[in-house]
Amino acid sequence: MKRVFLPALFAGLLSLCACAQETRQPDAPPQPAETVPAAAAETAEPERPASAAPLQSAEPEPSGEDGGLQVKTLALDTPFLFLPQDGGEAVECRLVERVANEWEYRICLLTAAGEFPLLESYSAFEDARIVSFPEGGSVLILTADEASDDYFTRCYMLIDAAPECRAELFGLAGDVEADGTVPVSRAVNLLGTWGAARRHMLSADGTLLPAPDSMWEMFSERAVVTAAALPAELLTDGAWQAVTLEPGTALYPTATDDEGLLLFSLENGQSGRLTFTREDYSIRIGGVPEEELFEELFYAG
Repeated sequence: MKRVFLPALFAGLLSLCACAQETRQPDAPPQPAETVPAAAAETAEPERPASAAPLQSAEPEPSGEDGGLQVKTLALDTPFLFLPQDGGEAVECRLVERVANEWEYRICLLTAAGEFPLLESYSAFEDARIVSFPEGGSVLILTADEASDDYFTRCYMLIDAAPECRAELFGLAGDVEADGTVPVSRAVNLLGTWGAARRHMLSADGTLLPAPDSMWEMFSERAVVTAAALPAELLTDGAWQAVTLEPGTALYPTATDDEGLLLFSLENGQSGRLTFTREDYSIRIGGVPEEELFEELFYAG
């Protein structure tokens, strides 16, 4: 088996995560899709302000649906209201970007109490949103690109007049829905690199955790082909049955918890699953390294 590293693969996978509207269901037979290399795009370096204007009075936040969350997308150097966790009066704030040196920038929260760094060591600032809960308190969600589409997201709450990070995760956070659901997309490295998305739940305490019973839904339509006998389970007549897949069997990964379970489908549409472990940065199935069980595995690198 040959492990192949594709530098351009990761950017294409995350673009697929953002654009996909539906995922292939395990019981529907997938068809391999022709891979089209993505052309590299050149982007100009955005202007970065070295300082912010004085804080001005903030307008009241727009109202959402009665009893629901209120979500507002924020721009840099624009005033907004941040509701503290203790239910006190809203604090007038703005986000500013500071130049640390030629290569480093910081996103800071500017309030009457001072200036607080929130993000640093990133290559591009993606977006910011303030989410206010009907029971009181706001959560500030920030997403940035660390380097080459390596996105990360942080959630802050205002506690004792200062921002406190309550959640940090690797991935690009999507729109916040009325019930607090937030889709998060990122790459999954399992039998190769795959674009994937998973439902998360934003809570009033600022945490952003995977939704119950959710998994990372994998969008790519390519198959991995077994190079040796592979222990797995297939769904037959509504029950899981242990099987050994023969060499040359094509598997289409569909979802994973990224902790030990992978769902897949066969070319005939039959659903399957297998368990795996991570040992010293290696994926093992039945104690055997993945590279000994499959033909080419395409990893971004």
